[in-house]
Amino acid sequence: MTDPGQGYLLNTIQNPRSLKPVYESVNRGNTTDDEIVDDTGLSAAAVDEGAKGLQRLGLLDSKDEEYTVRDYTWSTGDETLDFQLTALEHLASSLTPPDWGKQAVFHLNYAYLIKKDYQRINDNDEAVRKQMDRWERDTLEYYPTYRGDRIDLNPNKMENWGRLATYLGLLHQYETHEFTVYPDPSLISHSIKRAHDAAGRTVDGNPVIEVRTYLDWLSNNLLYLPDDTGGVPAILSRSLYQLMNEERIRLAEIGDQGAVAFDRMPTHDRREQSANSIVITS
Repeated sequence: MTDPGQGYLLNTIQNPRSLKPVYESVNRGNTTDDEIVDDTGLSAAAVDEGAKGLQRLGLLDSKDEEYTVRDYTWSTGDETLDFQLTALEHLASSLTPPDWGKQAVFHLNYAYLIKKDYQRINDNDEAVRKQMDRWERDTLEYYPTYRGDRIDLNPNKMENWGRLATYLGLLHQYETHEFTVYPDPSLISHSIKRAHDAAGRTVDGNPVIEVRTYLDWLSNNLLYLPDDTGGVPAILSRSLYQLMNEERIRLAEIGDQGAVAFDRMPTHDRREQSANSIVITS
């Protein structure tokens, strides 16, 4: 049985592949380590890692040697998306400046890539890793600790982060250590709908949310954006562009809020020149 204490996420989850199988097994009624091993065919070590990882992600509880799942907070019709969105939401809830929260490393690493406009990364790039860690330590004053010492972002932790960020839909691996950096468009599509439910409106029968309102909601609830983010960062522009290609959204000028900059976004017939709002079309 795992310890539900506040272990450090990037130490706990080295390989995320067992996370969802363990969650689904517990949800089927297998509540002990041995039952999960028998149900899934995973090794005892993989089950232990998966259960600990799920607890760090806020998806699993343990009491009296038995596990219980926490329900997904999203219902998209796709259980993989529900898992990803719920995990991202739980991790975002740990972002509590000024101390940030122990698991904030997950979102802060991604925020650094947004801030520095990385479209691709190599998780073995020592310079990027050290600059990322230095920004978190010196600028954000993020100090996760173990036995009184700060936990630094070493090479193993960086690789673990890359695997988890891929598993949760924020990176896309194309070679062993090479990744493209952008959120899965389906994650963004459902986040737009959730944000609209919270803070949007209807215009001419269509669900609409202002881009700046959406960015605020996204940063507070799902995907942290650096405070100095101006307009839509390039990695998010890429996801929105794909959603326009799939005819799931339009970017329109509605009202007098002023145009929003969409970094590196090519022209598109579903994007108006002075767009400031997202129109949900499917």
